[in-house]
Amino acid sequence: THPRDFPVISRLTHEYASMGRIAAVAARNNAAGDNFPTQVVPCFGIHPWFLHEVEGNSWLEELEEALVTHPEAAVGEIGLDSVRYPIASMERQVEAMDAQLELAYRYQRPVSIHCVHAYGPLFTSISKNTSSLPPR
Repeated sequence: THPRDFPVISRLTHEYASMGRIAAVAARNNAAGDNFPTQVVPCFGIHPWFLHEVEGNSWLEELEEALVTHPEAAVGEIGLDSVRYPIASMERQVEAMDAQLELAYRYQRPVSIHCVHAYGPLFTSISKNTSSLPPR
């Protein structure tokens, strides 16, 4: 979901500027979910286009907290992109995606994946833990 798709999300965006990225997205997702409960499935994760905006891995704690707080939530949109935003190295993108996949596996959540010209690394990441994949 993009902020332009739901006026309520756009209206709330400025209110969460001082919060962490995951917390801000969680708040926007909650607002959208409250207004469109049968149409919105919250998804939490760091998209590869925005990975350069976070440092270290403290965001993983925020992501895990959002997943625990919202058992209906999916993980996403996460993934790899070697074309549009080469700001974050492919190595960093793979590390972030692997960490987010681990949370999805742990909490048995669906995943929304973004991939542009990085299908080999994507396949490698997904196939590392196939025994941990959620059931179909």
